[in-house]
Amino acid sequence: MKRLSLAALGIISIVFGTSSLAAAASLTQTNFTLTFNTPPANFDEPPRGICALIGICNSGVESIVPDVNPGLPTPPQPYINDTGFPITGVFAKLPENRPEGPGAFVAGISDIFSNINISNDKQQLWFTGGTIAVNEVIFADFEVYPEADSTVFLTLSTTPEPSSIPEPSSLVGILVLGYLGTRFRFQKRRNE
Repeated sequence: MKRLSLAALGIISIVFGTSSLAAAASLTQTNFTLTFNTPPANFDEPPRGICALIGICNSGVESIVPDVNPGLPTPPQPYINDTGFPITGVFAKLPENRPEGPGAFVAGISDIFSNINISNDKQQLWFTGGTIAVNEVIFADFEVYPEADSTVFLTLSTTPEPSSIPEPSSLVGILVLGYLGTRFRFQKRRNE
């Protein structure tokens, strides 16, 4: 029975490893970077409202932010926090099934947020450890290479997002190991 359980565990590990490798290999077509609070050298535009222009007006609500210049590089844009709440966390997620192919977050830069985390699958990005006060002007830059569609889903929060959320494959692995450990423990007690 132990050999069967170990063989099953080995097969499960190989399947998850292979699927993770295939997923990672498919994420090389587009690289994304997000930058906050890096003003351009020449700044002449009035700030855009995060709520008024982009439509993100509530904390904890996922909103889509479309690319303002599809196919072209966009310089950093000034935004003002007109949401009515201080922003203490920014969560970005890439859309699925992009016409340009898979994308991946590769970097996040900020003079505001001290914690920047990217998920293992490169599809989610968190900025935490800072605050954008109400009516504060920030500069945000969504870059993509090659220049394609830099549309992202954004969620703003008043409480910090978790620094990491377990990936589904990691969660399954933890559950399998927990099950096997518990099973061997009870089997050992029965044999005694």
